[in-house]
Amino acid sequence: MAVSETVIRLDRWFNSKPRTTVEVRVRDEKDRETLRKEYVPLVVEVVENYFPELRGFTFRLHATYTAHGRYQTIGYPYNLALNPELLDKFPVEYVRHIIAHELTHLVQYNYRILKQVGVQYFPILYTKPFPKGEESCDLYTYARDPDLVVPGRGSYIPIPAEADPYEVYELANEAIRLRNEEGLTAYIKWFKKELRRVSHGC
Repeated sequence: MAVSETVIRLDRWFNSKPRTTVEVRVRDEKDRETLRKEYVPLVVEVVENYFPELRGFTFRLHATYTAHGRYQTIGYPYNLALNPELLDKFPVEYVRHIIAHELTHLVQYNYRILKQVGVQYFPILYTKPFPKGEESCDLYTYARDPDLVVPGRGSYIPIPAEADPYEVYELANEAIRLRNEEGLTAYIKWFKKELRRVSHGC
């Protein structure tokens, strides 16, 4: 079957599934309301637009006060935790990246379950199991879509303010291709070097 036909078939399957749902599990009333009003729509938006392999699943959203975000590696429904004060500290574009970073962690740990669908949309990413680690997670997040690249920001691999999001996206995909197809173990080092080159011309 042609790839385009497969994608059409998958899109029909996704359209027949219930929409992604997010259940807020927070005791503090103020934080619960903040997460429900501000973060639930963002989580749904990020899943629907950038994580097709996670569409239609149920997520439980918790609060964390010691980090930007957290995730639970096993179990379903999938569990995410976000800091209720994030939107007061960061622009929404960066909060979107933080959510995508935590969702990438979920994909890291559920690769075998999600591969059959994910490979149809992100063949380079799904060639091999996602490596663990925070820098790898950032890299695989950047490789999903230029929208998830925020110049001047970055969780574990900061993106220079001068960087072009699309160039970063392409470099991330090339770094992952070099890892998956050519066995480059220093793919993160390669990415950082190329990122400096395209950002500063050196």
